[in-house]
Amino acid sequence: VAGTTAQLTATTKDAQGNTLTGRAVTWTSTAEAVATVSNTGLVTAVTPGTSQIRATSESTVGQTTVTVTPVPVATVTLSAAEATLVATQQFPLTATAKDAQGNTLAGRIVTWGSNAEGVATVSQTGVVTAVANGTATITATSETKTAQAVITVATGTVIGAAGGVVTGPGGNVTITIPAGALSSGTAITVGAVAQPQAHARLIAGTAYDLGPDGTAFAQPVTLAIKFDPAVIGLGIPPNFRIHRFTSGAWTPLPGGSVDIPARTVTAPTSSFSRYAILEIPTEPLIFSSISSGAFHTCGVATGGAAYCWGSGSTGQLGHGSTASSPVPTLVSGGLTFSQVSAGGSHTCGITTAGKGYCWGLGTSGRLGNGQTTTSTAPVPVSSVHNFQSISAGSSHTCAVTTAGAGYCWGLGGEGQFGDGSTALLGSSAVPVAVTGGHTFTLVAAGGAHTCALTTAGAAYCWGGRGQGRLGNDNSGSAQDFFSPVPVAVSDGHIFTSIAAASVHSCGAKADGSAWCWGDGTFGRLGNNALDHQAKPVRVSGPALFSSIVAGGSHTCGVTTAQLALCWGFNNQGQGGNGGTVNSAIPAGVVGALTFTKVSAGGNHTCAVASNGKAWCWGDGAFGTLGYGGFDDSAVPLAVSGPTLPAGALRP
Repeated sequence: VAGTTAQLTATTKDAQGNTLTGRAVTWTSTAEAVATVSNTGLVTAVTPGTSQIRATSESTVGQTTVTVTPVPVATVTLSAAEATLVATQQFPLTATAKDAQGNTLAGRIVTWGSNAEGVATVSQTGVVTAVANGTATITATSETKTAQAVITVATGTVIGAAGGVVTGPGGNVTITIPAGALSSGTAITVGAVAQPQAHARLIAGTAYDLGPDGTAFAQPVTLAIKFDPAVIGLGIPPNFRIHRFTSGAWTPLPGGSVDIPARTVTAPTSSFSRYAILEIPTEPLIFSSISSGAFHTCGVATGGAAYCWGSGSTGQLGHGSTASSPVPTLVSGGLTFSQVSAGGSHTCGITTAGKGYCWGLGTSGRLGNGQTTTSTAPVPVSSVHNFQSISAGSSHTCAVTTAGAGYCWGLGGEGQFGDGSTALLGSSAVPVAVTGGHTFTLVAAGGAHTCALTTAGAAYCWGGRGQGRLGNDNSGSAQDFFSPVPVAVSDGHIFTSIAAASVHSCGAKADGSAWCWGDGTFGRLGNNALDHQAKPVRVSGPALFSSIVAGGSHTCGVTTAQLALCWGFNNQGQGGNGGTVNSAIPAGVVGALTFTKVSAGGNHTCAVASNGKAWCWGDGAFGTLGYGGFDDSAVPLAVSGPTLPAGALRP
């Protein structure tokens, strides 16, 4: 065998066959390119072939034939063990033969073959040609040794140095590859994974293999995967993230975002592997207060951060855009609040320093910052005063200073400012003082009227549009329809809380009784009747209330036993009693929950449970209920944890 040695020995004898010792012997090879021989007879095989090795002593010659055979092939390796190609693409393979010592053996004959030529063929020089989708095994053979490469032919796109976009099955995956990410043409493939590695939070139908597996990019590419809402039930949490399966585990890609309307999750990646959408769990927020608006909800969490969810079409969520959100999203600006109030299309709040801020629709000056433009982030109310109470109504806002003075701003053409003005369709973009010299502690802004409590608990209302909503027992009179100054609510009730909605008002007393007045349609007054009342009527039933709130066409309260009761309009489950039938008397909210606070909105209701977690029920449009979905619910649903920051929502 080439590279090996063999020792030859020459024996000299006389004519009689006797061995002659000490005689000189000369060694030669007739083909030293094949084998050489030393002066001592050591033969070294050089290359395959035949040579005569001769030993000469005096004039006598002895010889033997040496045949050198090639070093046997011990292993064959291929330049690639696997490859993913698209139809018609060619891929060269190189076979390397080595001996048992790992030395490369040049010039060895290699034969090539494919076990599935309908998928991929291979030439006798090792060039693979993709034919049709499927898998083929390419085998290279040298002597008795073989090596194999698995070739997968899949639907894909060849992307070169100029970059491009690859779309996966059904348009559910999109890969955007920037220029310079690849140095040469590469077949990018996307394959759906029917049975990905299991995970409790993996979203079904979102797992894909991107090929070639392990491809590294000079700069990140953008991966976008769509999901089907039908496979995840009602909720669509924006804390979905694309995960990569690596080292036996699903790991989230950093920098991801969710486009809720498009049902798409996007993230950058620098290499290819297996990817899927998984949900990242977030802990529910703990709230100190909550406020339901027409189509959105806001609350103050522990520490004073304000969060809003639901419709954001006019910037009323305060997170810097007009995007809606089905889960709480942080109000921007880094402010800490003591209270917030969600109105028709705007929101207002009081910081822990007592300053007023508003955001959302700015029409008619309802933000109070001297402007009529919309703001997607909190803007300060134009006032030197500190506030203790604030309320955002349908189109106006009112607040009470720490000194007890009332101020209102926004749309005030029906007397809802309480400043004595009777200007039709009047408005003010800065706070206007409420007249009458009263000292207030609480204020509630409704649709076209406002109510407030004095330090003594006496209730006053002002504004217009009738139905007895001012509670001053002047139904049908001019004063009932329109009062630009505060008028005392009839019968001298002393209240501990007060509420004003679109067309009715309510209050709770220290003895636990609840009273309502105004439009009685749908039973919203809770007195087991449907007619209007121009002065307070007691809410029916034995329940004792610690607080009461008025919504668009329904009313709710929290009892002294921390149970929530609702009555009135219930077409979308805003009563929380499991059905959608109206009720003219209080009906218990189902779920065995205890609450400290409740807030009635347009057609939904939200509350803070005794453990600080928030629950909502009723109209779920725009994500108003905060559970991550958009459907209505006639029973309380837990408000989700907040969205992740930085791009978790898109307009």
